[in-house]
Amino acid sequence: MRMRNRWMAVGLLLAACGHPVPEGAVALYEGGEVTRQELDARIVSLPEDSRRPEDGDFAAWYERLTREVAVDELLLAEAERSDLQADEGFVRAWESVRRRIAAAAYLKAHGGEETLSPEDVRGYFEQHRNEYRQEARRDVQHLYLRRRAGEDDTALRERMEALRERIRSGESFDDVARGYSDSESRHRGGSIGWVVPAQLAPEAAAIVFAQDEGELGETVVTSDGAHVFLVRQAVEARDYAFEDVQKAARVRAGQAKAAATIERLASALDPPPGSVVPSDEELRVLLGQGDDEALVLRVGEASWTVGELRRSLRTVPPEAREDPAQLVRSLERQELLARAAEDEGLLEAPATRQQLEAARRALLLEAYRRRWLVERTEEDEAALREHYRANQRRFSTPLRLRLRVLEVPAGTDPASTMAELEAAVPRLDAGGATLDELADALGGDVRETGWVDLTALQENGGKVAMMLAGLDAGGHSSPYRRGDDLEIVEVVERAEPAPRPFEQVREEVANHRVESSGSELYARETEALLESVRFRILPDRIEALDGAASHASP
Repeated sequence: MRMRNRWMAVGLLLAACGHPVPEGAVALYEGGEVTRQELDARIVSLPEDSRRPEDGDFAAWYERLTREVAVDELLLAEAERSDLQADEGFVRAWESVRRRIAAAAYLKAHGGEETLSPEDVRGYFEQHRNEYRQEARRDVQHLYLRRRAGEDDTALRERMEALRERIRSGESFDDVARGYSDSESRHRGGSIGWVVPAQLAPEAAAIVFAQDEGELGETVVTSDGAHVFLVRQAVEARDYAFEDVQKAARVRAGQAKAAATIERLASALDPPPGSVVPSDEELRVLLGQGDDEALVLRVGEASWTVGELRRSLRTVPPEAREDPAQLVRSLERQELLARAAEDEGLLEAPATRQQLEAARRALLLEAYRRRWLVERTEEDEAALREHYRANQRRFSTPLRLRLRVLEVPAGTDPASTMAELEAAVPRLDAGGATLDELADALGGDVRETGWVDLTALQENGGKVAMMLAGLDAGGHSSPYRRGDDLEIVEVVERAEPAPRPFEQVREEVANHRVESSGSELYARETEALLESVRFRILPDRIEALDGAASHASP
């Protein structure tokens, strides 16, 4: 009631001072206003289940949304006056959005009606039941001891059992892992996070997923070392009924139908001269080489580098990251449709022009919002330096490795070949065999990668990267399968992470502080912004909205 009276006082003061209140305005600020129409547009833009306040307090809800609209108007006005639209990153992002809208326009003009019957949705669900199955997951800590040269299973197991007994006697898993584990996860107290069975070696998965929550596992000895796992949390597998996921199935079915239509339309269009589309094998080699500037796709004038493809992969669902070729094909099809849309003048249609302008404003606002918040953050030097010190590892150079990779065809009996490779790893580590000798014996090849960052390896295969991070120079990974080949990786040389100077990473520190504390920082800075322009709510207008909403509520 005290807050309501304060706003009422503001309204009376405005009236007393003779300031005319614009028709339809619900709030005023220096140089502008928020109208009921703008507030309605903001509400309609929300997800359907978010278009009402959870607590039923419409007045407070309207006031919060009104403040959000005012902040957006102020920031967008600043953004339009800034040089942001000439920024290379913004230009690239806007072109990507524009091409998506162009491709969608072509799809709408030539794809026909995309209708989905209840039978279509049910059929999709039945054909893709695996998409609606929650896989068993475990939140796991890992203690790993690498096998020493000439060490047999008994000696290795005894070393691990001594550490395991310390944990059983009350010493924390975190401390033991940090002090003794040979895995890169030791820096996180042995934590490898949430995993599903396929992310672990079969023998490790069998142990981990048989353990109870909070249980310390038995020692597992493999060709490369010994492992002990602690399951911190467990989520069991679950199959969802159609009724539980009907809405999600409808969305997926629609996407699948649209994807099939896009593929059909794109296949009828000829790639322009000079286009470069890699095969799956060429793509695998490009990603493995770690050269972010290498060309990975060109369709006419549009092109993507390995680095740009990797950045795009971070924006797709985790399961899609396992198949970069799928993203490359999607980009190729989108560009073919976008070019055809431009050739046909589809972007000049009034509805499409309106859509483009709305998308440009939204992209510009989000880009400027981040720049504005980073700039505010950079003004607090002490807080920035403290964030740098507290997150030193993040602002260090990445672990870099120089590698040699043995590739052996899996052949008709991959299990036997895998067994031969597993048996060879201890000899490789002890210097009794070389990758080249194995390649000659098994009909494989050895390639050198040059220096690669661990981050690039993680994007191209998380399990392999985790294995390699724990190996010293001269160490060898356990064999694993990639496509039609079985591989062993030798770490030739390591360049350990080292802290980068604060001034060198100042902007990166500011960006990370925004990412980690964005909501709190944004609330504080936007409140200061609104105060600086004397933002004020018009209480009688908000009360009118509140009354109308209350009468409309069930």
